[in-house]
Amino acid sequence: MAPRSLAAHDLVRDELDQMQATLEQLASSDVALLARACQHVLDGGGKRIRPTLLALSARAAGGDDYHPDPQCVLLAAAVETVHVASLLHDDVVDGASMRRGRVSVNAEWGSSISIFTADYLFSGVFRVLATPDNVELLRPLATAVMRMCEAEVLQASSMGDVDVSEDDYRQIIQGKTAALMSTACRIGGMLAPADDSAVDALAAYGRDFGMAFQITDDMLDLAGSPHEVGKTLGSDVRAGYFTLPIIALRDRVGDDARQELRAIMGRGEALTPDDITFVASQARAHGALEYASGVASEYVEQALTHLHALPRTEARMALEDLAKSLLGRRS
Repeated sequence: MAPRSLAAHDLVRDELDQMQATLEQLASSDVALLARACQHVLDGGGKRIRPTLLALSARAAGGDDYHPDPQCVLLAAAVETVHVASLLHDDVVDGASMRRGRVSVNAEWGSSISIFTADYLFSGVFRVLATPDNVELLRPLATAVMRMCEAEVLQASSMGDVDVSEDDYRQIIQGKTAALMSTACRIGGMLAPADDSAVDALAAYGRDFGMAFQITDDMLDLAGSPHEVGKTLGSDVRAGYFTLPIIALRDRVGDDARQELRAIMGRGEALTPDDITFVASQARAHGALEYASGVASEYVEQALTHLHALPRTEARMALEDLAKSLLGRRS
């Protein structure tokens, strides 16, 4: 991500450092193989975007005098664990061999172990949050997981569908990515605690942030640098998913080129690196990547507008910087 986003992580460094210990607890198991698989996931690192959004939202809603309590750390760890577990499922579905620059769990131990590891992590989250004090916080998180599952089914059912629309795509990514980011921001506001209008504004910010994040992610999957992205490129093309840059390309070329694109999207595991390079070059040449970038920019602007409902604190400024940094993403 762009350098300015580091300020956001620095502002909540204490929460993120404490969260790491909680993540270790959530990922512990007496079953040696399961413990190794969980630890492999945690060792992969990651940008910790979702816990950062949660912690910054709590600070933005609570004001500069807000001091996070252990509950903030616990919920930040819970949100990150849900995200990590969802990635394990994604890698199985996509057949991805790399994740965050390292071999994926499914490539190392197989799809079954990857799925069971994800389920174990999901269960750990709801076990630690299943207390009377956490009911109101658990509800939006559980709802977000439901939205994520619905979106994954929608995406799976659209695999290879050459007629998938841009509206269909937006519906999918709103559940797949934006729902959890929105929930992270909502929970942060609830922890502050903030009034309903501030909580809703933060949730709306997180939703539009998530939309922009996923669009840029899909652009990187098609035309990024494998070294910088840290995962296998072309997974969407290989799976037959029509993401925004591919939809935009489909709608901008003639019949012959569209038929060629459809043929490439249907090759699955037979897809070659040259096929992906070809699709990426066509997306550049026909303005599809530029269009997708423009849509992401619109979501960033909407996200920034939602923050106007909050006082201009250091945390709010960090949220602004974090959103703006999405437009310079390289990983």
